[in-house]
Amino acid sequence: MAIAHLRLLFEAADTSPDPYDGSIPATLDVDRRWKDGDGSGEVNRVYKVAISLAGGPTTLAIDFGDGSIEDVFGVAIAGDELKALMVQCVTGQITVMAGAATGLDCFTGAQEGVVLTAGQAMAIDLGAAGLDISTNAHLELLDGGAVATGYLMAVTAE
Repeated sequence: MAIAHLRLLFEAADTSPDPYDGSIPATLDVDRRWKDGDGSGEVNRVYKVAISLAGGPTTLAIDFGDGSIEDVFGVAIAGDELKALMVQCVTGQITVMAGAATGLDCFTGAQEGVVLTAGQAMAIDLGAAGLDISTNAHLELLDGGAVATGYLMAVTAE
């Protein structure tokens, strides 16, 4: 059983002391809640792993659909839909990419991705229906040639 809540908030405001300048806030707020299950708007597996890449370079390959990873309760995940993905880089540099022909469809190519450095994070909300991972479920995390640490969390439905 899993219930998940994802909230992404980006907020900016003009803090100019000029009284004629005016403050015009800009906000983007995405708030999604899923209930337990395996359909649209539902989730039933949460995966979290501490990332530790030794440098040199090192790659951590993850497949969300083949049953090779376990959820936070130790149960194997063979997901059908990926609902959300979050990667946080604590130290070093982590490249998040598809890495293979069977890579996640949210990447346009196997070798394209996002580079995160220490203190940076990325979160992707893949909608109520999620991203189909029955065939393209591969994700790779690469270090930048030196030791890198961080966290990955994914929300799926089987």
